[in-house]
Amino acid sequence: LTLEMSENNDGFRPRIEDSAAWWEALSFMWMSPLMVYGHSNRLEMHHLPPISEDFKTSYLQKEFNEKSEGRSLGSSLYRMARTSIWIGGGAMLAYTGCQVSQPLLLKFLIEAIQNEEFDGIYFVIGLFFCQFIGAISNQQHFHLMFKVGQKMRSVIISMVFRKALSLHSSALSGWSLGDIVNLMSNDSQKYFELMPQFHLIWAAPTQIAITAYFLIDNLGIAALAGIAVLVALVPINTILARILDGTRREHLPTTDERVRLCGESLSAMRLVKLFSWESSILGKIFELREVEHKFISREMNIFAVQIWLMIVVPSMAMAATFSTYVLLGNKMDAATVFSSLAFFNVLRFPLMYMGAVIMTGVQTLVSTRRLEKFLGLKEDPSLLTSPKRLSSLSTLSSGQFLSRPGSTTALNQDKGGDTKIEMVSIGENMRSNVGSNVKDLVSVRDAGFRWSERTPEISGKEEKGSVVELLGNDEKDTKSKDFILSSVNISVSRGDLLVVIGEVGAGKSSLLASILGETHRISGSLKKPLTVGYAAQEAWIMGASIRENIVFGSAFEEGWYRRVLSACALVKDLKELKHEDST
Repeated sequence: LTLEMSENNDGFRPRIEDSAAWWEALSFMWMSPLMVYGHSNRLEMHHLPPISEDFKTSYLQKEFNEKSEGRSLGSSLYRMARTSIWIGGGAMLAYTGCQVSQPLLLKFLIEAIQNEEFDGIYFVIGLFFCQFIGAISNQQHFHLMFKVGQKMRSVIISMVFRKALSLHSSALSGWSLGDIVNLMSNDSQKYFELMPQFHLIWAAPTQIAITAYFLIDNLGIAALAGIAVLVALVPINTILARILDGTRREHLPTTDERVRLCGESLSAMRLVKLFSWESSILGKIFELREVEHKFISREMNIFAVQIWLMIVVPSMAMAATFSTYVLLGNKMDAATVFSSLAFFNVLRFPLMYMGAVIMTGVQTLVSTRRLEKFLGLKEDPSLLTSPKRLSSLSTLSSGQFLSRPGSTTALNQDKGGDTKIEMVSIGENMRSNVGSNVKDLVSVRDAGFRWSERTPEISGKEEKGSVVELLGNDEKDTKSKDFILSSVNISVSRGDLLVVIGEVGAGKSSLLASILGETHRISGSLKKPLTVGYAAQEAWIMGASIRENIVFGSAFEEGWYRRVLSACALVKDLKELKHEDST
C-alpha cells in the first residue's frame, strides 16, 4: 500500500491501492494480479506491497499526539481518523438509502405489472442500481472502517508500550505484566472490532425508523402491531447489555490474574521444576480458567439470546402485522404483501446486528476505561530522553523517581544499629567507552532515597537504613513499611570498578536502583550519565545468534573471540549444535 511500485526477483509486480484508478479502487480490481499470481504460486511476504506511510506506527503516533492535547482517549482517536470516519459514514448513508429504496421500487414495479404499464422497466433499472450502488457502498464502508480500526489498534499498542517504558516500577503498582499484555492485545482489539460496526450505531435506528414509516404508510394502523413487537425488543436488549457489561467487568480481573500467574510461572520455571510445583501451579491456573469459562459461558448465552431475539422477533412482527391487517377487514394484494415483506426483511439486518453492536460497544467502553486508567499514570520524563552522546551528564532534580520494592525488606544491623554496607574500589584506569572529558561519571552528595514517594511522619532524625512507619494514603490511614537510605555519598570516576559489599537486606540493590533513578530521592543531589548499561541479577538473552550475544555489539575479533570461548569452556558445547555459534 505505497505510492511506489515494488518488483520481486521472480518478476511479479504487485498493484498498489493508492495508485489504482477510481474504478479499480471501488471494485478492488487492484487486487486481481495478486489473486491470479497466488492461485498458481505460493505467496510470500515479498510478494505483498509494503505498508504505506500513513499506516506506519511512527506516523500514526505523531498524528495522534498532535490531536490528543487535553482530550480523552476516545476523542483523540476520533480526531485522528475523523476524515476517514466521515467518508465511511457517507458510504453507510448511501447503503442505507439503497436498502430502504428497494421495497418501494418493488411495490411500484408490481403495481406497474398489475396495471400493464410500460413504466415498470424504469423500476427494474432502479432496483439494479440500488443493488449495485448498495453493494459497492457497503464494501467500501467496511474496507475503510477496517483500516480505521487497524490504525486505532496500532496507536493504542504503541501508546501502551511507550507508557510502560516511561513508568517507574512503583507507578506500575497494581499492574502486572499480564495486565499490560492484555491492554495491548485484548483491549486494543476491541477498537478494531468496533470500527466496522461503528456507523450502525446511527444507521440502524435510522433505517428502522424510515422502514417503520413506510410500513405504516403501506399497511395503515395494522403496522403498529408489528412495530410494537419490535419496540419491545429495545428494553430487552438494554437489560441484556447491562448484564453483559457487569459480567465483562467481573471477567477481566480473572483473565488478568490468570495471565499474571502464567507469566510468573514461566519466568520462575527453574524454581517450579526444582521444587516440583508444576501440579500446584497448574491447579491454580486451571481453577482460574474454570472461573473464566463460567464467565465466557454466561457472555455467550447472553449473546445467543440476543441473536435468537434478532431472528425470531421480525417474524413475529410480520405475523402480528398481517394478522391485524386482515382482522381489520382489509384485503391483501400482491403489491402490499411483497413490499411489506421486503420492508420487514430490511428491518431484519439492523435488528440482527444491533445486539452485536451493543455488545462490542459495551466491551469497548470497558476497555477504554482500563486504557485511560493506565495511560493516566504519572510518567518520568527522564526515561524518555534520547541523548546523542554517552558522555552527556544529567543532574536530576529532586522529585518523582519511583520504583516498587520487590518484597518486604528485612534489615540486618550490627551492634551499633547501623546497616553494614562497604564499598571497595578496585581496578582503576580500566578501559571505558565513555569520553575522557568526564571526571565523575556518578556523583551522589548527601542524598536520601526511599521506595515510596509518600512523605512519612517521623519524629526526630532518621537513621541509615532504618525502617520507618509510613501513613497510608487510603481512607483508613493504614500504615506500611518503607526502606530508607540516607546520607549517601558516592563518587565514581571514569575507569573505576566499584564493588558494594553488604549483608542480605542491607540495601545493596536499593542503592543501585537509587543511582539508576528507580527510587524516590528525598534529599541531596544525584549526577549520572543519561544512558547507563545495567546488568541485573536476572538472566536474559537477546533474540539473536549465540555469537551476537557473546560479541554484544562490539567489533568482532576472531582471536579474542576464540580465547573467550575457550576460557568459558564453550567450544565443545557449540560443536554439538548444528549451526554452532550461528544458532
